[in-house]
Amino acid sequence: MEKIYINKRVFIYTAAAFFLFFLRIVATFSFSWFLSGKLQEIIQIISAVLALIICVMALTRYYAKKDTTFLFIATAFLGTFIFDSYNAIIANSSGGLNLFPLPKSLGYLSWISSKLYLSLILFLSWWLWRREEKDSKQRKISESHIYLTSSILILGIFIFFNFTPLLIKNHFIISQPHELLELIPALLFLLSLAGYINKKYWKADYFEHFLILFIIINLAVQTIFIPFSTESFDVYFYFAILLNIVGYIIVLIGLITDTYKLYKQTEQSEELLISQNLSLKETRIQYEEALKNSLLKETELSSKIQDLENTKKAIFNLNQDLNEENLKVEKAKAKDEAFLSSIGDGMIIGDEEGNILMTNDQAKKMLDYNETDLVGKKLSEVIQMKDDKGDIVPPEKRPIQLALSSGKKIVNNAYSYIRKNGTIIPVAITASPVILNNQIEGTIIVFRDIAKEKEVDRMKTEFISLASHQLRTPLSAIRWYSEMLLDGDAGQLNKEQKEFTRNIDESTKRMFELINALLNISRIESGRIIIDPEPTDLVQLVHDLLNELKPKLELKKQKLIISQHENLPKINIDPKLIRQVYSNLLTNAIKYTKEEGEISVFISKKDNEIISQVSDNGYGIPEKDINKIFQRFYRGENIVKIETDGTGLGLYLIKAIIESSKGRIWFKSEEGKGTTFWFSLPISGTPPKKGEVTIDT
Repeated sequence: MEKIYINKRVFIYTAAAFFLFFLRIVATFSFSWFLSGKLQEIIQIISAVLALIICVMALTRYYAKKDTTFLFIATAFLGTFIFDSYNAIIANSSGGLNLFPLPKSLGYLSWISSKLYLSLILFLSWWLWRREEKDSKQRKISESHIYLTSSILILGIFIFFNFTPLLIKNHFIISQPHELLELIPALLFLLSLAGYINKKYWKADYFEHFLILFIIINLAVQTIFIPFSTESFDVYFYFAILLNIVGYIIVLIGLITDTYKLYKQTEQSEELLISQNLSLKETRIQYEEALKNSLLKETELSSKIQDLENTKKAIFNLNQDLNEENLKVEKAKAKDEAFLSSIGDGMIIGDEEGNILMTNDQAKKMLDYNETDLVGKKLSEVIQMKDDKGDIVPPEKRPIQLALSSGKKIVNNAYSYIRKNGTIIPVAITASPVILNNQIEGTIIVFRDIAKEKEVDRMKTEFISLASHQLRTPLSAIRWYSEMLLDGDAGQLNKEQKEFTRNIDESTKRMFELINALLNISRIESGRIIIDPEPTDLVQLVHDLLNELKPKLELKKQKLIISQHENLPKINIDPKLIRQVYSNLLTNAIKYTKEEGEISVFISKKDNEIISQVSDNGYGIPEKDINKIFQRFYRGENIVKIETDGTGLGLYLIKAIIESSKGRIWFKSEEGKGTTFWFSLPISGTPPKKGEVTIDT
C-alpha cells in the first residue's frame, strides 16, 4: 500500500510537469493576448497577501513543532511578501507610485527579485539539512542566524535591483540582464527540487509533498514561460504570474493539511489517555480485590500501590502536556479560520455527506446567509442552484455531489445560486474533493460572482452581430462584380484573369458562409431568433435537401442511403431551423468522407421522440478532441491537415438549434473509421417563440 501511495505522488509530480508543458503550448497559440497593467497590479497584490498568510502559518507551525524547515519557509515567504508588495507598486506605473526612476536601474526587473530570494532560501534550507544529516556533530544553525541571513539576503537583493545601473544601448534597455538573471533562480529551483526529492521526506510528509509541487511550478515558470516573455504584459508573463499564485495556494494547502494532521494526532493521543485511564481503574480494582482476599502480601501490595501512584503522576503529566498541545492546535485552527475568512472568493467546506462544516465571510455575504443558516445542513437543501436554462439543478448533478462521487475536481461557470432574498447570482464554481489516505473526507467549494463577465460576453455577441451585418454590404458588392466579370459583362477575360476572379468569388462565398454562421449564432444566443413550428415530414425534408447536395455527392462519387421507420408522424418543428441541422450534418459527412465513401440517414421513433441518425465512414474524430467538438471555432487536428476549408461553427450552431427546439444531440466516433451523430426531437413538437429575426442559410 505504501508503494502505491508513493507511486501516486510520483505520478502527480509527472502529471504536473506535463500539464505545465501543455500550458506552455497553449501560451504559444495565444501570443496576441496581453495583460493590462492594472490586472498585473491586482495579481501582484494577491500574491503578496498569500505570501504573508503562508509566512504567518509557517511561523505558527515552527513554534509548535520546532522544525527549521518551517522557519525557512516562513522567512522565504516573508521576503517574497516584501518583494511582491514592491512589485505591485512598480506595476502601478499610471498611479505615480514608482519609487525609483526608470530605466536608470533594474527596478523594471524587480519581479525577478522575489523568485531569486525564494530560490536562494529553499536551496539554503536543503543544503543546511544535508550538512547536519552528514555530520550529526555539526553545530545546528540557530533561529537568530536564520533571521539574520534572510534579512541580509532581502536587503542585498533589494539594493541590487534598484541601484545597479542598466546596460544602455542606443537609448534602449538590452535584454541580456533579464535573460541571465532568469537563469539564476531557475538553477537554484532545479537544485532545490533535486535536493528535496533526495531528502525523501515527501514520501510520508504532506507538507514536503506540496512543497515539491510548488518548486516544480516555479522551475517551469523560470524555464519555459518567463524567458520567452518579450514585453511586460504579454501572455507568457500572464501565465507566469498566474502560476505563481497557484504555487502559493499549493504551499498554503500543504500547511493546512499538515496542521490538520497534527490535530488528528492529538485526538488519537487523547483516546490513548482515556484507554490508559480505564486500564488504570481496572488495575486498581484488581489490587483492591487481591488485598481483601489476602492473595498478596502487604509489602507487595504497597509496592504495587506505589507503582500505581507513579503511573497516575505520569498520566497526569501527560494529560497536562496534551492540554497544552490542544491549546496550540486550537490557536492554529483559529488562525487558519481567520486566513480563510480573508479570501476574496466565497468558500464552503463540506464533509463526505455534503453537510456544510464552515464558510468564509465572503460566501455568507455573496449568498446573504448567516452562519446558523448554513453550518450543519446539506448545501443542496439550503441553497438552490439553477443552470443556464433557468432550471433547478438536482442534488445529484450539483458540483459538490459530482466531486464527492468522482473524486475529481469539478469546474463549472454555467450555474447560478439563489440568494436568501430570492435574487440570482451567476457564479464560476470549483468543487474539489479533500482526499486523505485514499479516502474522500469532504469537499472545498470556491465560487465567485461572474455577472460582469456574462455582461461582457453579451456585449461581445452584440458586437459580432453588428460587425457581421456591416460586412455583408461590401461583400455583396464584391461578389456581384466578380460574377459580372466571370459572365463577361466587362469583356472577355484571359485564363489567368478568370482564375483570379474565380478565387475572389470563392473566397467571397466562404466569407458569406462565415458571416451567416456568426449572425445565426449571435441571434440564437441573444434569444432574438423566431421559432415558427409547423407540421413537418422529416423524411421529405431530407429528400428536398438532397437535391442541393447531389452535385457534391456526385463529385466525390459517394453513396447516400436514406431509411426510416414506417408510419412516422409529422411533428411540429420549425422546418427552416431543422433543415439547417440536416444540412450541416450532411455537408460535414460529405466533406470529411473520402471519395466513394458511404453516408447514411436513418429516421426512427423511440418512446416520445423522433431520432435522426447521420453516419459516415470518413476520417472520424480523435479521442482527445471529443470533449471540444461542440466548441466555437474548434476543428479537429486530423481534419485541419486534410480539409483547410471550414469555420468550426457548424456543430456549435447545430447544438444551439437542437437545444432551442427542446431536443438533444450526441455522437460516437472512431478515428479512421467514421462518425455517427444522433439528434432527437420531441413528438409533442417545439413550442413557438416570438423573436425579431430568422436564421440565414
